[in-house]
Amino acid sequence: ARGRAQCTTRLVPPHVFTVDVGIGDYPTSHSVSPGPSIRGQHWIRRLMITIANIETDHGQVSVLRNRKTGAIVYWQDSTYQSEADERGVSLAAYVHALYGLLRQERCRDVLLIGCGGGTLATMLSAHDTRVLVLDVNAWSFVLAKRYFALPPTIECRLGDAAGLSVRHQAEDSRQ
Repeated sequence: ARGRAQCTTRLVPPHVFTVDVGIGDYPTSHSVSPGPSIRGQHWIRRLMITIANIETDHGQVSVLRNRKTGAIVYWQDSTYQSEADERGVSLAAYVHALYGLLRQERCRDVLLIGCGGGTLATMLSAHDTRVLVLDVNAWSFVLAKRYFALPPTIECRLGDAAGLSVRHQAEDSRQ
């Protein structure tokens, strides 16, 4: 159905990030986790350069640069969050799937819950979409601006989406 995408993610050895969006698989390069399971393994040092490690109230955030491609990768604890080129354009297939869906639906105002590297917000704002990003971790905004080219024009708010009340525009017009 139009506007619906079934999206699942999985890790497929050897370290390929794959997203299924109902019309096929879209593999993208996937960096390895800097989490506790791989620390101390010599091959991670050959693949990635750590450019930031921040211990936050919400876990450890690591920003890495791929030595070969220059791509910037955002990890929180041992979870892959974002990967982008130098312009802040995502290299993650799931972000392109969401971006395509939002553009197809001609969304003009978008609330993103969770920032990560801010790649979806960056891509949407480049096409005149107003974006508000809500995240519980203030460091995500700092890192997204510093390393992932998140534009200063994107509104970033610190907050928790739990209990967030959202009304559809049709409901607002009846009042």
